[in-house]
Amino acid sequence: MDAATIPVEKASADILLVAGGDDAMWPSLRYAEQLAARRRAADTPVHLVTRDDAGHRPRFPGEGPAAPSKTFAYGGTARSDALLGEAAWAPILGLLHPGQTKANST
Repeated sequence: MDAATIPVEKASADILLVAGGDDAMWPSLRYAEQLAARRRAADTPVHLVTRDDAGHRPRFPGEGPAAPSKTFAYGGTARSDALLGEAAWAPILGLLHPGQTKANST
């Protein structure tokens, strides 16, 4: 079985899901909640960060608002997308740099 066919329940990595409930491109919050439920049912690690009012693309600290698109509707607002990105930032850093705390980061 190659990595592309490993079910989410059997993946050995810690999984972090970030989703906005006002995503206008697809139902990312529903999908993220379904994946998280599958991981929890299998007793495997999962972390879910959501905001009901955020859209398709969280904006992380230091990023500005997403540029408007003539092709796509993203949902959310600049503020809600930024709040989702801010809420997800520490868990993202925690997975990228396990064991590192704010006190000893540079």
